[in-house]
Amino acid sequence: MNLNVCVIILSIFFSSLSIAGDNSNSNENQFTLAKSNKYLTYISESLDSFRNLTELSSSEHNEKVGNTSWDIQHIGFDNWVNNIQGTLLTQELENAKLSLKLINKKTDLSAYNDALIRVTTAQENLSKFVNTLVIME
Repeated sequence: MNLNVCVIILSIFFSSLSIAGDNSNSNENQFTLAKSNKYLTYISESLDSFRNLTELSSSEHNEKVGNTSWDIQHIGFDNWVNNIQGTLLTQELENAKLSLKLINKKTDLSAYNDALIRVTTAQENLSKFVNTLVIME
């Protein structure tokens, strides 16, 4: 099973969680940074579970499944999740900057200040993530 198949399976799984567990979703708030971070935590936990199952399984079964090598499970899984997290934080910063550019400072100072706070927060979150990031090799 390759990474694309894993992503599809996890996407279906998390879609069903969202449908079954949270009926307050609308198209407007379905794809937020907060929800993405929550789902990324679920994915990370699922990968940890897969890693644990691999350790419990025989090597014969592991060879049939794929993505069971030590380097994929102990390096790749962590790097993949970190890459997605970094991308989400980078996109949040870019969105905040674009929002700030759209607001006219002279006509809507309150909205401008809110957007400026959003940019500052996004920059801080991305910097904190990058400064604590450990890329496995």
